Amino acid sequence: MYAKVGVLAVVTIASLAHGALQVSLLLAFLTLLSALVVWMWRDELNLVASMIAVSTQSLSDNPHLVSVTMLLQLGVLAYILPLAWFAVSASQHGSAAINKYAIDKATTANACVGYYGQVVDCCTWELEHWVGGYFALVFFAAMWVFAAALECRMYVVGGVVSQWYFAPAGTTNFKGTTKTSLRNAFGPSFGTICYGGFVITAIEFLKAAAEKARRENRGNLLMCCLSICLECIYNIIEYITRFAMIQASMSGEAFCDAARTIADLLQRNFLLAYGTYYFPQTILGTVVLVLSGLFGYSIYTLSDLGYAISGDDNNSKNAIIGGCICFVVSYIVLTFVVMILLNVVDAVFVCYAVDKDRSTIHHPDLHQVFNDVTERQTAKQRTEQENDDANTKYSSPHPTEPLLLPLFPHTAPHHARGRPTAMWRRRGVHVARALGAAYAAAELTAFVGHQKRISEIERAPKRTMDFNAFDVDAHALWFARELRREPNPRRLFEEVFNDRALETIPRNRALAMLEFYLSAREASEHASGTHPRGIRRAAESLLRDLERRHGLKFARDCPVWPARVGDATLAEEVEADERMAKEHGASWGSWFLRFFGYRESRIHSPVEGTPDFIRTNTHNITAWYKPLLLQLMIWRYRAKSEETLRRSGFKEYKDEDTDVKLWVRIPETCAHDTVLFFLHGFGMGVPPYTSFIEKLPKDRIVVVPEWPNISYGLDRSHEYPTPRQLANVLAQTVERVQDEKSLLYPQVEEADAQPWYRERFGGWFRKTPSKGELNKCDVIAHSYGTVVLTGFRRHYPDMVRRCVYIDPVCFLPAFGSYLKYAYDDHLLAWQHLTHYISNKLANPEEPMDLFNILLSSWFIKGDVSTQQLMKRLLFPHEAWERGPMSSEDLIVLSGLDEIVASKEVEARLRVAWPTVRMIHEKQWQHGGFLLEPDPHDVVPLILKFVSKV
Repeated sequence: MYAKVGVLAVVTIASLAHGALQVSLLLAFLTLLSALVVWMWRDELNLVASMIAVSTQSLSDNPHLVSVTMLLQLGVLAYILPLAWFAVSASQHGSAAINKYAIDKATTANACVGYYGQVVDCCTWELEHWVGGYFALVFFAAMWVFAAALECRMYVVGGVVSQWYFAPAGTTNFKGTTKTSLRNAFGPSFGTICYGGFVITAIEFLKAAAEKARRENRGNLLMCCLSICLECIYNIIEYITRFAMIQASMSGEAFCDAARTIADLLQRNFLLAYGTYYFPQTILGTVVLVLSGLFGYSIYTLSDLGYAISGDDNNSKNAIIGGCICFVVSYIVLTFVVMILLNVVDAVFVCYAVDKDRSTIHHPDLHQVFNDVTERQTAKQRTEQENDDANTKYSSPHPTEPLLLPLFPHTAPHHARGRPTAMWRRRGVHVARALGAAYAAAELTAFVGHQKRISEIERAPKRTMDFNAFDVDAHALWFARELRREPNPRRLFEEVFNDRALETIPRNRALAMLEFYLSAREASEHASGTHPRGIRRAAESLLRDLERRHGLKFARDCPVWPARVGDATLAEEVEADERMAKEHGASWGSWFLRFFGYRESRIHSPVEGTPDFIRTNTHNITAWYKPLLLQLMIWRYRAKSEETLRRSGFKEYKDEDTDVKLWVRIPETCAHDTVLFFLHGFGMGVPPYTSFIEKLPKDRIVVVPEWPNISYGLDRSHEYPTPRQLANVLAQTVERVQDEKSLLYPQVEEADAQPWYRERFGGWFRKTPSKGELNKCDVIAHSYGTVVLTGFRRHYPDMVRRCVYIDPVCFLPAFGSYLKYAYDDHLLAWQHLTHYISNKLANPEEPMDLFNILLSSWFIKGDVSTQQLMKRLLFPHEAWERGPMSSEDLIVLSGLDEIVASKEVEARLRVAWPTVRMIHEKQWQHGGFLLEPDPHDVVPLILKFVSKV
């Protein structure tokens, strides 16, 4: 280790001399870090060095340990080769069968076409049913024999080293010790070795299963914590098993008895055992790497020099190859020797522990090093204890003793002034640990609550459309007409299928998508299991028109999906899938994970890779947890923003039926009686819009509703209000707030304990209705707020005077990109999110920075309430704006908007409603009117538009 630090220092100086400043800084950091480790663990390093010296002497006195190890490896190889041959022979037991995924003959010879037009094999080789079990048996047998060979090597090494260690002083002839240990290993202790090998094999299988579960559930924090705990348990078992075999070789005990004995021994010497767990392997591994590199470099240097002397300068590649071969060979040989030496080190440590228990000394040099380390640790503990006692006595004197303090603090003895320091340091450490434990417990509780909420959302009754208030026939006619006029249907299909290329979308799935959006129902919701004939004919006609007009080409039809048991093509897959689902659902592990809220990330198809379109109540919730510190920052930000609104004259009220919070500002003098609404979008509710809300006209009655759940408030539940309920809240607000210009402002009272709408606003306004303009309002809506505005206009069209749609997601050309907002694959796991962010940042045309990318993906898209709304509660049929629209409507589009297809929306609306006023800010992103410069004064234009009488 000292040499390693020295080499790093030399390399650092050399790198600095060559002008590589960044590399030098990195090497300097590694040098300092290595020096710190050496200084902190210097006692343990000296101990390990002494143990390695003794172990080297033991291996030198018993050289046949190397030959026995080689024979054991050859024996394992001789056993595994026939097993491999048997496995290959078993794979020949089967028959050729038609590939179930091949649906047609390809143009090329000896090939077929799959579901999506890809080339697949026409036939497959199906193994007989017993072959899979035989493969598992062969693999288990090979693993068990390999583990038993390792345990046998450990047993032989332990037996030989123990005989060498406890031999009388002056013994130089150790002939026969290896043979004796080998005879015991394959004699009375053979069962112990096999049992130890079985334990190691079982641990390896369990570790592989845990690793597989962790890979399949990336992004799930519970599974990550569980795998870490299991990994720790497995390592402890392997650690004890290794020393148990040494104890068995020394005493002849059975495996379990030896494990119990060695566990007690290691417990009494835990600190030293911890030091020997890591350092010998690290030190010897470094030595092997350095020596192998030196050997390889020496061969390269000598070869290159020889070629140069002979005048053959073209063989420098041969010199490099020779150096690499020498490096690899020397590394393998030295690793083999170090492997045996590490076993010897473990055996020496056990022998020392036994020697210590018996109060005997067989190797004084080793005992001296151990005693030095123990004495230093004991002295350090004794000093700390004395300081504790002195501090206690100094700070809490006996009541009968007079408290003698110096008259002047600066004249106090040095040791008296320094006594409380250690005490307060320890108390600080204890307090920090307690706070850390409390925070960890709170974080874990919050995480479990987060997962529980997701689980409750998943188990909640599914919402369906209210067909009593929804005209399916009129909607189908409107949807077919609008989709035929869609300027870019290719983009729409690809976005609805979650960014799948059009050529990979099966045509019958595209047809199923049109049937769903024409009827607002799944095929399974009908009694016949299929859509009505009229819907199917309309969908087929619409799809043919789109294919003909826009040249759309879909993939071949996939099998009926979702498939059912009895389907000739997918019978085996569906039955196996259902059987696995039942077995998985009945397992205790699955129950445990579901209790904590674990779910699969996406829906599964019986045909692997079959794309499916986005719609309500299909995909699972993929919500991301927000740590408590972040939630505290959100709460603080909301509190400051709400205080800003209060200073601006807004008062807070709440509708208890829907949990909608209303911020209301009523000036003493109003320009006119028309109420001005501002409807916010996804994010943190009203607070991000505070700066814009402050700019709203001061002579208008302004109402700013804040939607529950999606606003990061404390009120969160499954009962999110429907679009009709939100429209009713807005209508009631207009009816109550609308009053005469001469309303008595001093009589406006804020109801602290009662809902503001209770008793029909009794005591808030005059009971006399307005004689002026009746029940009218202007509305400014952004993003999701335009969806609420659409429902409001549909149910209460006479109440709306002027509307401003900012970044609207309510128009048909934008519904595909808006639908996949919460369905993006980068929300499935951490690696998907990091890959998504890195790709975004690597794109030179990407307008968003890292903060905005994280805000839009993890913070907003991955919020549990956003996921609930988009995947469980919102039907696009309720969100589409059908018009009519006129010059009383203003639409503001952002050119760099990733959520709204601004170009397609503008192209469609200019044709559908040419009188609509439209502003297209090409340099803005979604929400640019809040965050980005406004060179064209768009915000003043919006305020001017809604201020006209």
